[in-house]
Amino acid sequence: MLNLSIRRSATFLTLLLLPALVLAVACSSAEPEAEAPAAPAAAATQPPAPTTPPAAPAQAAPTAAPEAMADIAPPRAADSNAQTGGVLNVAYFRKASSPDGYQAGGTFDRMYFFTGNEVLVAIGKDSIYDPAESLAYSFEVEDGGSRVRFNLREGVQLQGGFGEMTSEDVSSSLNRWFDKASGCRGCPSTFRSVTEIKTIDDYTVDVVMDPPDANLVVKMFDRGSIVHSKENWEVQGADDHKSNPISTGPYKLALWDVGVTQNWVKHPDWWQREPYADEVNVQIISETRTRLAALQTGEVNVSWLQAEQIPTAQKDDNIDVWDFTGVGWDGWVWNHGLTPLDDLRLRRALINQAHTFPPESPFGIDAKDLWEGEHLRYDLDEAKALVEAVAQDKGWNCRCNSAVSDQLDMLFAEASQSFDSAVQIDKYKQIQRIALENLYTYIPAMLRVNYVGCHTPTTGGCETNPMRGDGFVRNGDFWLKQ
Repeated sequence: MLNLSIRRSATFLTLLLLPALVLAVACSSAEPEAEAPAAPAAAATQPPAPTTPPAAPAQAAPTAAPEAMADIAPPRAADSNAQTGGVLNVAYFRKASSPDGYQAGGTFDRMYFFTGNEVLVAIGKDSIYDPAESLAYSFEVEDGGSRVRFNLREGVQLQGGFGEMTSEDVSSSLNRWFDKASGCRGCPSTFRSVTEIKTIDDYTVDVVMDPPDANLVVKMFDRGSIVHSKENWEVQGADDHKSNPISTGPYKLALWDVGVTQNWVKHPDWWQREPYADEVNVQIISETRTRLAALQTGEVNVSWLQAEQIPTAQKDDNIDVWDFTGVGWDGWVWNHGLTPLDDLRLRRALINQAHTFPPESPFGIDAKDLWEGEHLRYDLDEAKALVEAVAQDKGWNCRCNSAVSDQLDMLFAEASQSFDSAVQIDKYKQIQRIALENLYTYIPAMLRVNYVGCHTPTTGGCETNPMRGDGFVRNGDFWLKQ
């Protein structure tokens, strides 16, 4: 089955129009009319890691330090109202997979593993690179896009007395992309355009690509660019590192009782500022009513919430509820088990009408040779000929119609403009029915709203929406009201 997928923007739904050709079996015109081409859906969802990952890129010997290319962005200022001390309690809804973040297996795990882990390039609340929270205070794209140079902060201390973070820790962490045993699901595929990690000096690292990948930095917003201590990683190994990570964040993991709790203790030498809390406890409370009750009573300060908890939580004057709409993946599938798309020629006709396929996919693969090949190319004449051939073989009179894609686009726009989950669900149901009636299958894996609740009498940091552009909070933002 041919699967076309798109990634939703962190702040709003982006829908790339489907090919305009929607075929109706019972049509009125004997000759098909070619519609204006529409943009195809973007690249497929993240592919699995290859069976045999590529060899780890070589590390070049350090050379002279390059001249600074940008002013060093200061860390984000502390909340002027914040107080320090105490134990922050956070409720999470399911068993955690790995506090080291890099080996965490699920999307939701960002709720807890950023308690102590930090990335080379961080995503801000506006969904773009935020140098104030990044271990790389700047980066430059060089050599026509085939090399990205990351400029590291000086003086960043690793947790547990492991010393200063340097380019050796960064290059070691990035080289784990190519180690199948390192536990990063999908990294060998996601970063497969990378050919080399170069350590230029103690505070400069180059990532070299062939072919260039314009989305490299965006991909590194997530766990793939978490920086861990090289020394600790080599001592622990992948399995033990899951429960003994050493990173640079505000809290260091002290205890992981699998399926029950995590305890994180203050990292006193954190590069940004003094952490607000002395400790952070992440409690696993899977039962929704119990988790909400813990938030209502102040037993927990911050809690992951689910849709069925929201009406009750919003009625509680002691709880602030924040949401983030649009996290995950989205996809359309042509149903080629039904007439007429069970004929390969018609599916090729749809491809022939899409003229905006990018020369490189979001995963860095240069697909130009495929797009200019025998079947994946823009050719309205061939599309028309294919449709006419199928119609003649099957005795159809076919007419092309773009109204369906217009209607789908309109409904998606209406859904994206609403913050009411009931309205969104209703729109998505309409979309799926229309799509099914017209031989498309919609996969609503992306129609997710993340919710977090704060117990406001005891918790600060929730005065505005605390979620980053990835739809998740950073527990280091919250503080206890004394």
